[in-house]
Amino acid sequence: MRLSQRLYAAGISPLPKEFKLYKRHRMKWAFFQKLVKPSLTPPSWIFSFFWTVLYFSMGYASFLVWRDGDGCQGAARIPLIAYGIQLLLNWAWMPIFFGLRNRALAAIEVCLLAVAVVATTVLFNDVNKMAFQLFIPYAVWTIFATYLTIAIWRMNRNGDKKIRKRKNDGA
Repeated sequence: MRLSQRLYAAGISPLPKEFKLYKRHRMKWAFFQKLVKPSLTPPSWIFSFFWTVLYFSMGYASFLVWRDGDGCQGAARIPLIAYGIQLLLNWAWMPIFFGLRNRALAAIEVCLLAVAVVATTVLFNDVNKMAFQLFIPYAVWTIFATYLTIAIWRMNRNGDKKIRKRKNDGA
């Protein structure tokens, strides 16, 4: 397979959806800026950079598993199902956090995502060692994102109560 085909395989699945979600929710960035955040929160440009790199590595890792595991009918079947589940959970976080502004639900969702990513990482190891290695930074970043989401939810819970009270009061 040519390099251009490998790059296409690496980016075709995850990137278009992520950019669409980013475009839809970027206007809600002001909401994020107003939240109280833990001291370990990186600068905003780090998120874009890391996710771009991680999505390419995720896509290429899934291609390696598909290729070496005989597609969806062979040894790659279960790892690719896990990959699909974690990808859906990954895509769900942004609309929950930024669209619904439901930090509690986002915290629960990102915990499920972290479990799914770790499971996918382990399953990829059985099919292709490089795919496993490509998924390790994603697993680490997802665990860090889990910490950030839970910390932001906990640090801003009083704001959630005030918002709910205003809605219930009809304001």
